Amino acid sequence: MSFHDIDVINRSILEKMIEAPGKMRHGGFPACLQTLEQMRSRKLPLWNFPAMMALEERYGAKSSFYFMTQNPSDSDYNYNIEECEGIMGELVDGGWGVGLHGDIQPISIR
Repeated sequence: MSFHDIDVINRSILEKMIEAPGKMRHGGFPACLQTLEQMRSRKLPLWNFPAMMALEERYGAKSSFYFMTQNPSDSDYNYNIEECEGIMGELVDGGWGVGLHGDIQPISIR
């Protein structure tokens, strides 16, 4: 059985802005434009659950998806787990496994 750790589903506007010139060099204007258009959506391009589900369906596979649960105050906070309620329901309804996992940060003992 395979699984996916869903730690990051959003990319910052800054990351997309930095990526755009590289796309212009390697993929031309259409690739650059696509990246700039993605700046309006937090969920692109890492929100690719439908594509993963379709690929697994094609090969008769079902894996499990483990979504990160964090607080907005965490340094590597990327998304609110409540944003994923809809896709989690679709995964479960389609026969995929869904679970939660946390982030293990080092704890300094005083």
